[in-house]
Formats: sequence, C-alpha cells, structure tokens
Amino acid sequence: MEHYTQEQLHTIAALKRIQRAAPDAAYMRSARSALLTRIAHEERFVQTRHAPVFVAWAVRMGVAVVSIALVGVGASFASQYILPNSFLYPIKLAAERAQINLAGDGDASKVALRSKFAETRIVEIRTLESGNGLDDQALQASMQEYIGTIASIQRDVARIAQNDTPASFSDLLASEQKIDALDRQIGDIVTQLEGKAFSDAAIGRARDAVASSYQMRFDIKRNILAYEANHQTLENDGAAVARLAFLVDAQQRMLDAVSDMLTQKIQADAQQRMQEQSIINPNVAPEKLAITLPKEDVELQQMASGIQEELALLRGRLSEPGARFNESEVLGFSGRVAEGFANIDVVSAALARPLPTPNL
Repeated sequence: MEHYTQEQLHTIAALKRIQRAAPDAAYMRSARSALLTRIAHEERFVQTRHAPVFVAWAVRMGVAVVSIALVGVGASFASQYILPNSFLYPIKLAAERAQINLAGDGDASKVALRSKFAETRIVEIRTLESGNGLDDQALQASMQEYIGTIASIQRDVARIAQNDTPASFSDLLASEQKIDALDRQIGDIVTQLEGKAFSDAAIGRARDAVASSYQMRFDIKRNILAYEANHQTLENDGAAVARLAFLVDAQQRMLDAVSDMLTQKIQADAQQRMQEQSIINPNVAPEKLAITLPKEDVELQQMASGIQEELALLRGRLSEPGARFNESEVLGFSGRVAEGFANIDVVSAALARPLPTPNL
C-alpha cells in the first residue's frame, strides 16, 4: 500500500474536487497525446532529484494536472498549489511549455502566453514570501525560469519586428503593454527582497531577472521606434512620448558606458604618447611634454559630446510639464533618438568594444 505525504493528499483532494469539469472529449484526447509526448522529452522532469518511489505517481498526477490546465479549468489551481518548493513544480513547467507548443500561429500569441507565465513566476514568489516559505532554492528556481521566459519573449519580439509590416507593428504595440507591466512588477518585487535573508547568489539571480526585463523592454520600444521612424507613422502621440522618454533614459545609460570606455582609451593613448615623448626628450619633465591625442580620439570625443548635448535637449523637451506635441514633432523626436542610437553604435564600433546594454 502506497503512503502519501500531507502535500500529496492535499493535491489529490483538490484534483477530485475539480473533476466535475467536462471539457470536450476529442480535445482532451488530442491534448493528452501532445502532453505525454512533451513530458517524455522534458529532461528537467526526468532528471528530478526526488526519490524514485514518487516518479510513477508524479507522472500520473502530472498528466492529470497539465491536462486540466490546458483546457483552462486548472490554471489557477496550478498557480495556487504548485509552487517552486513543490515536487510537482517541474510538471507545472512542462504544462506551460506544452501550452506554448499548442498555442495558435503567430509570435504575438506566444508573447502573450509567455508573459502570462512570467507573471506566474512573480505570483509564486509573492505567495511563498507572504507565507514565509521563500528560500534561496525557490527564489533562484523562479528567477531562473523567469529569465528563460524573458529570453524567449525577446526572440519572439525580434521575429515580429523582422516582418516590418503594419500587422507586425500592431503586434509590437500590443506586446509592449504586457512587457511594460512585467518589468514594473519584477522591479517592485526584487526591491522588496533586497536586504532580506537571502544569499548573494539568490539576490544576484533576482537582479539578473530585473536586468533581463529592462533589456526586453528596451528592445521592443526600440523596434517600435525604428518602425515609426522608417515609415513615418505614429499610433498614439501620448504613448510615443512616454516611449521616447524611456529610450532617452536608456540611451543615456548606454552613452555613459561608452564614454567610460572612451575615457579609458584616451588615457591609455595619452600614457603611451607620454612614454614615447619621454624617450625622445629624456631631459624634459613629464608635465612639460607636449602630448597630442590621436585624431580618432578627438573625433570620438567630439561625437560623444554631441550625443550628450542632443540628449540633454531631448530630455528637456520631453519632460516639460504639461507639454503637448503634434505628430510631426513626435516623429522628429523619434528620428533624433534613432540617430543618437546610430551614433552610439559608431563610437562603440570605433572602440572595438561590443555595444553596451542599457542596463549597465
């Protein structure tokens, strides 16, 4: 006779209570077949660290849970009862991946579904934290899954942007709202976790999640900006101004990183020139040596200063209290911001350094 833990008995009872739901039989057969195939290839599930005595039981229960979740009956059940510290958690993740595989055509639908699951990670953390059940392992597990989901959303967004059609532009705008919400939520929860009794590794992973969200938010807004600038179209003046303000802030972060790299290059070049002059003029004090920077350094410095001046002007215009702009003005701002990113690309390429991410 098998013996179950209290958690398992609680889960079985919960499943029995929702067995009254009766989804379409043909759909259930199709969904169950797809799920069994998915779970059979889910390496993370197969390699679970739990004792073998639970594996057969977990498979049976997992198929039931994910089948119910797929027809929309048990989605809230899974979120409520299966948390990162549960042995059923890998099956819950497998169910989510199966739902994505069964999603309709179009990357926009996958962005919506993945955004929902990313939000589920945040709900899990809040639930565990409120019940004093959030430990390092659970926090890192949720954050790692969150980061992976964000990476998938970024790939979806990149594919949508590549189409460069009015339909893809509409998909980007619809996805932007979900991504903005995620970025705010993950930022809020990590701020709440800072300073609490978690390891540096766990907090570091949480900060990585915030950085990945910010990068995703930046990517979709820059793709929207590129479409608007290339096609001279504008969907919503107010939303466009808010988007431009965000991108100006991101551009400032990138410029700060590029400027730091440029300063390091100029200092290294100046030091090298001084050493060369010291060899040529050994009797001249170092402070009296005439040092001329390479022409490239001077030009890059001038370009960086120009980008900074333009950013200051844009920030001033976009942050004017109660300011209202017509479509032509907003499109003009879009063009100037797009040009700023292009100039930063030029400086970064000249430094032979990878373009810095805006979250540095």
